[in-house]
Amino acid sequence: MLALVPPAAARVLFNVPEGDEGDEAMLGQVEAMLDVFGDAYCNRHVAYNILELVVVRLVPELAERTPGELLGERGIG
Repeated sequence: MLALVPPAAARVLFNVPEGDEGDEAMLGQVEAMLDVFGDAYCNRHVAYNILELVVVRLVPELAERTPGELLGERGIG
């Protein structure tokens, strides 16, 4: 992942000095940021939020009412 970012930009972004110690510090910071994706609860939470966002974009009425209310309103349920 660090290979995608130019070295000068990465040093500014992660605020580390040049040299081997700076590279290790930068790698440690990147690993700490990516560590959050190792948490199953966090991944599930992000997946549900993305799914909810997609569904609400497709059917905006669901943001305000439940599916049961919408079906009852239409005389289906």
